Amino acid sequence: MGETGLDYFYDHSPRDKQAEVFRRFLALSRSARRPFVCHVRDAHEDALTILRAEAASEVAAWCIAFGHLDHARGYLDLGLDLSFSES
Repeated sequence: MGETGLDYFYDHSPRDKQAEVFRRFLALSRSARRPFVCHVRDAHEDALTILRAEAASEVAAWCIAFGHLDHARGYLDLGLDLSFSES
């Protein structure tokens, strides 16, 4: 489906609007049975809450930005794969 997520680092869009669009994107991905890529900046707790509520575990997905280890575990618990990059 493409890349989706929340970005509280740059915060170019209102957070409630980001959450609304994120939820809609996840619902579309789930209904189409197509994987998505999750990219989150400084919004991991909210992203995990939305991913749980929107049954993201029913869709194959990759998380390409996951914060610290507790967030990584949260994404893994939902069945998302993690992507690592060298920095």
